[in-house]
Amino acid sequence: MTDILSREAAQDYFSLTLLSFNYGIIGESILLERLAVLSSIGKQTDGATVFANEILQDNDRPQGHNDWSEDWQERERSEINDNNGERITEGRSDDDPGDPFLHLVIAVGGNRWEFHPFDDDWFPSVPHGHKLPGRSTDKLDPYLGWIYDKSKQSGRLKRKAIIALWNDDQFRETANRAIDYYLYKHPHYRGWRVPNPRRLPRRRKS
Repeated sequence: MTDILSREAAQDYFSLTLLSFNYGIIGESILLERLAVLSSIGKQTDGATVFANEILQDNDRPQGHNDWSEDWQERERSEINDNNGERITEGRSDDDPGDPFLHLVIAVGGNRWEFHPFDDDWFPSVPHGHKLPGRSTDKLDPYLGWIYDKSKQSGRLKRKAIIALWNDDQFRETANRAIDYYLYKHPHYRGWRVPNPRRLPRRRKS
């Protein structure tokens, strides 16, 4: 029986697949096939699997292909039988504004900031926060702590607030998804501040 990948294994699988595609080692058809495998054997609430499903959906490919493994098919049938014919999964809803896979709202520096993992805007950083309520034009660079009103710096978070933000597991997961998304959607973007953009700032003591 095929086991579900751990979050770390799914992230490594996704990253290697994405890098292979970006460097021309594999083509789009192989990329989609590998993501379909990940969709089948990755936990549906993990960031890598969520993003794999997003890509498959964008390319009109079914999520969760089950013809890659007879063991996986058998597992699916067993799970359905165990639940009286009903499939029980942890998933996401595009209609739920509180769904953490669509965005993350987090309080930092005395304000509430909204981070979108599938944001095509690179300014001032990937990812970046949007100040709530939604009428505000303020954006937050979580790496340096600068707050921008449109393109002008209007303030800065204290070091302690930045450390607390990067120590938050949910934020780190959202940041990973945002970076993975941008690497896939904008492979020619050269505004990364470090050679490996997926290497997040390390956790620190405040």
